Amino acid sequence: VSLVSDGESTISKAYVPFVQHAAKLGINIGNATNAWEWEPEKIEAVLPHITWLRFTVAAGRPESYAKIMYKGPEHTQVFDRAMSHIRYAVELKRKKNLPVTLGIQMVLMPDLKDEILPFAKLGLDLGVDYAVIKHCSDDEQGTLGIDYSQYEALHQLLEQAEAMRRDFVANVSHEIRTPLTVLAGFVETLQTLKLNPQEQDNYLALMATQAQRMQSLVDDLLTLSRLEGSPIPGFTSHLALSQLMDACQSEAQQLSHVLYQDKIAQVIVFETDPAIKDSLLLGEPRELQSALSNLVSNAVRYTPQGGRIEVHAFISTDGSLNLQVKDTGTGIPPEHLPRLTERFYRVDRSRSRESGGTGLGLAIVKHVMQRHGGQLEIASIAGQGSCFTLVLPATRYKIELTS
Repeated sequence: VSLVSDGESTISKAYVPFVQHAAKLGINIGNATNAWEWEPEKIEAVLPHITWLRFTVAAGRPESYAKIMYKGPEHTQVFDRAMSHIRYAVELKRKKNLPVTLGIQMVLMPDLKDEILPFAKLGLDLGVDYAVIKHCSDDEQGTLGIDYSQYEALHQLLEQAEAMRRDFVANVSHEIRTPLTVLAGFVETLQTLKLNPQEQDNYLALMATQAQRMQSLVDDLLTLSRLEGSPIPGFTSHLALSQLMDACQSEAQQLSHVLYQDKIAQVIVFETDPAIKDSLLLGEPRELQSALSNLVSNAVRYTPQGGRIEVHAFISTDGSLNLQVKDTGTGIPPEHLPRLTERFYRVDRSRSRESGGTGLGLAIVKHVMQRHGGQLEIASIAGQGSCFTLVLPATRYKIELTS
């Protein structure tokens, strides 16, 4: 455990001002690599007089930890004491509102090379201002003089992941609470008012709609969970491109009829490049169909009556297979495009709910494409329409030779 030290037998020049401050206060720091022997009083005396303090903690498994780093103290005792010192400093900073910046630099021994992220999270959970992670190679064991700039990105990613987790929980709660509130209101109405059969049927129909909305949300959440926790699809399963296009065309026409049955019909066109009409998509059939079906149903829902929807399957110049869905709908303002694939993100929340969307469709599409080595490309102009393209690499399709 190294407290404001480079881990060598002498204190580095960078820490000389700190040592001088401590000396003025009558505190003899000595070799800071023995910081686990400090008492909390030393930290309390020094903390108000400095602008930053970085704790450096080394971690390894029992057989390497004590042998390599400390040659004596039991590793768990040392590590636990270091953690208590850091927590004490954090609490002291909060209580006294001190302007000091607290950081932790965690140096992992070679036997912990695959556990960087858990240790980074441990560092952040301590409440310090920043956490830096370094993994030592075999020839660096015991060396704590580290350039930590390249690890700041890891800190930022962990913070983003934590923020996304909080947002996700909040969004799920909100999305479920809304239909539950409506259902509870309808149940109370049925229990307290004497309604005729027609009114009862109307209320029950509305309740069924809200129940279906919750069911759709749960189904999409389970789909996302399955996508994130399943192995990458292999290349033995396949789905005929013609079968995929026919199924999605039928779904699109049925949905359009339901939405605009008494109005001007939408124009829905499906086209496949003749060169790939007999091709097979290699991957998980259910996932691939879900991805294209999501894009097509979105196009139908957000394209007004009389609008045009075109779905094209073709090979691009780089050999990838493209499934492109274009529409003449309302389009999407450019500031929304980077966030469209975030869970529960909606450009127009009220309209999305009215159309039956859960806010998870594009997140599912993105995950499907990533699992198949592809990507989802999005282009849109507000007021003119949108274009969503599934791009599958050349390894994810093959053209069947017909006899």
